[in-house]
Amino acid sequence: MLACSIDPAPADVDGLAHWSWVNYDLVTADDMAEAADTLRGFDDSDGGITDLLPDEVAHLGLDGTDLDSTRGWYVVNRFPCDIDALAQALVAKDQSVWRDYESYDRTYTGEIDAFTSGDVDHMTWDTDYAAKYLTATFTCHSTGGLRRVSDEALLARTWFRAPCESTDDDYIWPQDFQNEVYVQQGDEIVHLYNMWREIEAAGLDEQDDGMVSLMQNGMRDWDDVTAEACEDF
Repeated sequence: MLACSIDPAPADVDGLAHWSWVNYDLVTADDMAEAADTLRGFDDSDGGITDLLPDEVAHLGLDGTDLDSTRGWYVVNRFPCDIDALAQALVAKDQSVWRDYESYDRTYTGEIDAFTSGDVDHMTWDTDYAAKYLTATFTCHSTGGLRRVSDEALLARTWFRAPCESTDDDYIWPQDFQNEVYVQQGDEIVHLYNMWREIEAAGLDEQDDGMVSLMQNGMRDWDDVTAEACEDF
């Protein structure tokens, strides 16, 4: 059977974000080699990305998706880690060891050991978690996955199966689509981290540049914690 061919990786952040999301299941090691070289050439940066389109989420089978209510942004960042240690950290069952969750539970399809040993290149999971944001607690339900595309690159993506529940009616988090590309560069990982999100908290929402700046700072903080998690593997 012939493999499906995909368009070459774009040379800009926005294009690469959409390309890696849409082709998550199709990207080959050869495809990824060009994308990895492109990503290594990016300086650390942040900014906005164009909207996620209906045909880019149709395969998720979600009800009530309103992409016009989301906004996209990204961070390109570097942190110290080895790609194999990173893979183990990202698939670890109890992420609350490193991150501040009020509760956290992952249910896997497949065996973690088969992924970390290299017998399979893809892991997926459903996560139910509760996390506090300012004065409210969100309880969220997401589906995520990780693909080892080559010995130097990982792809990850996550989306909400339903809107989060909140302890405060003024805090809402209905939609979240996250996409990540990790590439080894020397002793560091280059991380393209982007998301399309609808959220409202403390009188701000995703359309407010101040809210986006807070989120982007949080994404860099996330990488700092990931670097600490890498040290455990």
